[in-house]
Amino acid sequence: MSKSFQQFPNSRRKNNGEVLNKNEDLATQLCGLESCDRSLLHRVVDGLCGRGLPKRMDYGDTWSLLEWGELISSLTFFFRVAVGRKCSDLEVKKLLGDVESGRAEAILQCVHARQEEIRQALVDRTNRICSTQLDDFNWQLKLALSSDKLSSLNTPLLNLCLDLTDNGVKKAVTIEMNKEELNTLITTLEAANKVPSFTHMHHFSEID
Repeated sequence: MSKSFQQFPNSRRKNNGEVLNKNEDLATQLCGLESCDRSLLHRVVDGLCGRGLPKRMDYGDTWSLLEWGELISSLTFFFRVAVGRKCSDLEVKKLLGDVESGRAEAILQCVHARQEEIRQALVDRTNRICSTQLDDFNWQLKLALSSDKLSSLNTPLLNLCLDLTDNGVKKAVTIEMNKEELNTLITTLEAANKVPSFTHMHHFSEID
């Protein structure tokens, strides 16, 4: 069987959610993958989910050591992209490009069967990178007074109390912000689109 390579474009996601292609390509070799051999695909998913990766010796000498490493890395990347982007069947097939139809169908069926496991593995991976989690928050509005001039500044300040869990340890953090700092926080949160419940504090920005 002749050797052939299928290119999967590598990509990265910016904060605004746009996906841009990187300059480098991620090559994968699928010529040695039999259309009916689904065990390798599922073992790659096992590795992605934190269990043992497949061993080259279990699949004969079809691939060299370098080709084997490229194959496992490329399939792992593919499963991350297909599930992470919630690709439709058509989008999955487009990602596979010219991969032989039998092999492409086996990969697609593996995505269907293991989709929830892969999704949870991606969530867990993100949580490990961002170990600090927001459990709850509370806020209180107050006015700042000038004690040295004995005159009222009537400057609105926001006390924001955050209940956090950092590596299993719960802690409380209190932050005091003026209107400009709050506007910056709201803009950042809206751009990230992660904490929509903060947006109800917009009315604070309208206080003179």
